[in-house]
This record gives sequence, C-alpha cells and structure tokens, in this order.
Amino acid sequence: MPIMNKEFFKNALFLVAINLLIKPLYIFGIDRTVQNRVGEELYGNYAALFSFAFLLQIINDFGIQNFNSREIAQNRQLLTRYLSGILSLKLFLALVYILLLLVVAWAVGYGRHDYFLIFSLGFYNILLSLSAYLRSNVASLGLYRMNSFLSVFDRLLILFICPILLFAEPFKSSFNIEWFVHVQNLTLIISILASFVVSYRHVQWFRIQFNRPFWVYILRGAMPYALAIFLMTIYTRTDMVMLERMLPDGDKQAGIYASAYRLLDAVNVLGLLFAGLLLPMFSRQLKENQSVTPLLRFSFQLIMVAAIICAGTVWFFRTDIMQLLYHEATPYSGDVLGILMFSFVAVSGTFIYSTLIGAAGSVERMNRTFIVAFLLNIVFNVFLIPHFKALGAAFSTFCTQFFVLFSLVYLSKKVVPSTKEADGLRWGLTIVAFAAAVLIMSFVIKKLSFTPYWLVNMCVAIFMSLVLAGLMDFLNPKKIADLGVVEKI
Repeated sequence: MPIMNKEFFKNALFLVAINLLIKPLYIFGIDRTVQNRVGEELYGNYAALFSFAFLLQIINDFGIQNFNSREIAQNRQLLTRYLSGILSLKLFLALVYILLLLVVAWAVGYGRHDYFLIFSLGFYNILLSLSAYLRSNVASLGLYRMNSFLSVFDRLLILFICPILLFAEPFKSSFNIEWFVHVQNLTLIISILASFVVSYRHVQWFRIQFNRPFWVYILRGAMPYALAIFLMTIYTRTDMVMLERMLPDGDKQAGIYASAYRLLDAVNVLGLLFAGLLLPMFSRQLKENQSVTPLLRFSFQLIMVAAIICAGTVWFFRTDIMQLLYHEATPYSGDVLGILMFSFVAVSGTFIYSTLIGAAGSVERMNRTFIVAFLLNIVFNVFLIPHFKALGAAFSTFCTQFFVLFSLVYLSKKVVPSTKEADGLRWGLTIVAFAAAVLIMSFVIKKLSFTPYWLVNMCVAIFMSLVLAGLMDFLNPKKIADLGVVEKI
C-alpha cells in the first residue's frame, strides 16, 4: 500500500476517533438541548439568522484558507511571510464583513431585536474563519494530528461550560440563545490562541504588516477559492433563509429543517476533516508528479462506506431518531431527516473530488459547476418550498448535491487525467451494489424487529453493513494491516 495512503489512513483514523468522542457529545448533548430549551421557533429564528450571516462569509474568508493550505503545503518556507501578512489582511476583511452584514440585515428588513444576535453571529464567523486559517497552517506543516485535535478543541471547551449554564442554578432558569452564541465565541478565541502558538513555533519572525501589494497578491490568488466557497455557501445555506422568508410559518419550518440539518452537519464534519487532510497531501503529490489515484480511490472508498451505511440505516429509523432527540418531533420531521441524510452520500464524494480539483489549481472550472448548482437550488426551492415546505427544501438539497458530485467526478478526469482509473465502471457498480445491499438489509432488520428496542436494531443494521463492507473488500482487514494501523498513532 502506498506510503501516502498509510499516512492518510493513520491520521484519518485519529481524526475520526477524536471527532466521534467530541462532536456527537456537542451536537446531541449541547446543541440539541439548547433547541429543546429555547423552543423550535426561537431556535428556528437563530438558525435562519446564522445562515443569513454565513451567506456573507465569503467577504470575511475570501478563500484564503484553501489558497494558503495549497501554497504552504507546496512551499513550507513561505509560512513566516504569509502568517504576518495574511493575519493583517484578515483583520481588514473582518471589519468590512461585519459592517456590510449589518447594512444588508437592515436592507433585508430584520428588526432591531435581531441586530445584536446578527452581530454576535457575525463575530462568531470572523473567529471561525480565523481559526480555520490558522489550522490550515498546522495541517500544511504536516502536523495532522495536532490539527485534528485543534479542530475539536473549542467544542471540548463548550462541553465543560455549557452544562453549567443549561443545568445549574441560577443560570438554568434564565438561559437564552444569546448565551449559547457567547460561549461559542469565547471557546473559539481560546482555540485560536492555541493554533497561533503552534504556528508561531515554526516561523522565524512575526509582526502585523499592512502591506498593500502583498494583500493584492493574496486576494488575486485566493479569488477562485473565494468564489467557490461563496457558491457552495449559497446553494447549501439559502434553504433555511428561503424557508423563513417565503412561508407564513417560516420560523417553525426553519426550526424543523434545522433540527434535521443538524444531523447532516454532524456527519458532514467527517468530509470537511477529510478534505483538510487531503488538500496538502494532494498538493504535494501533484507538485512532485506522483499519481494521486491510489490516495483518491482509497479516501473515496472509505468515506463512501461511512456515508452509505449512515444514510441507509438512518432512513429506516428516521422518525425514531427525531423523536429521541426532539420534544416536538413528528414523522414529517423524520422524512426531512431521511432525505437530507441521503444527500450526505453526494456531499461526502464532493468533498473528496473538490479537494483534488482545488489542489490541481483548477478552481475556476469547478466554479462553473457551482454556479449551475446555485441556480438549480434556487429554482427547486422556489417551486418546492411553497408546496412541501421543509420537505421540499430537503429534496432540493438532495438533487443539487448529486448534480454537483457527478459533475465534479467528470471534471476531475479532465483536470487530472490519471484519475480515470480511480473510478472505473466496475468499481462504481460495486459501490452501487453495496448501497442497495445496505438498504435491503436495513429494511429487513427494521421489519423483523429482532428486539423491541429500535436503537439496538439500528446498531445491528450498522454492524451487519460493516461486515458486508468487509466481505465486499471495501474494508479489507489485510489492507488495513498493510497500512500499519497496529503502529502507535
């Protein structure tokens, strides 16, 4: 097995393990509890405002994280110069972002009572972007496991702070959504300081520089990445805003959609983190004229197994899951969850192929796909939301995401011709056969109900799906042993 596959697998294993420990506790223990505490409508309003603030995130981030990750991975000696110049640029962009956010909020028609929350969420996005940039330096330096730890550090801190506010008096009785935002901001600040310390240890000097020519150079280089992020944000985040704006019961529908989308966000973390690992690896391989096919196929295979099993089992236990998590859950909200989780299969593949295309420096060609995806998403939402509400938005997401995946697979063959052998017809049909088998097996287990406890039955379905993945050579024990996973991680 190639060395790069071994490196990716060991770091991906650590990444998944640490996220499985921390992220579910945060999402289902804290974020879900916050929604149950403040109610579906108030949380729906918060979710819609969060999506609104995120729509302008392009101004704050401007693709700098992805551009920087590719540049530093290929030329690590640039870190000293880039760290000083980019931090000053991000401070300027943050100021522009927060001012424009407030102006657009006023123009759209948000009331005064929403302004403070919008400002706090805007500040959160600034911190989130800064944290992602600093961690991109850590990953590009090859410190993959440190990057993995820093990716969950803020959530780990929240797990210590929020339970006090949610369950201890005198805070419990007066808890509100603003407190939740403040805690997120505080923990991100601490995480940013930790990431900066790690980066600072690898630079010769550091000072904030307001260097206009350098800013122009960075902005020009990052512009294709900025457009890609903007387009992806638009076609993945407009659903919530359109639900809240288009429907008489918009807050409630946004709340239903947000409760289901939370689980999609939870599993999407896996794809985001895989992309963070793969971008510097793909970049170095392409620079050194190494074949990316083994790493592409291996990473795609791993994430597809996880995504298919997740989507297939969740579909048959969708209402049970929602009723376990939320006080106001209904079979309707379960259907929203089921459709969204099927889109996770497409999203997972998109993370892998968009990362490869970005590493190859062909972001402009990828952006054409995102423009079409944005237009499709808007058209689907306009026609489906008035009739099917949150369910219509979920189906719109499903269609859009699969269009993007198939388009990027086709584009990757044009950009990196060697990838044609990574996704041959026979291999693709094997994945489709695996997906069909998982659905059939989950359906049978659900209908037979081996035990009176649905959660146990779902775990049985997951376990049997993993066994099937092994039998179909997706999780071959010999290949895993060849990767050296018995070595210390």
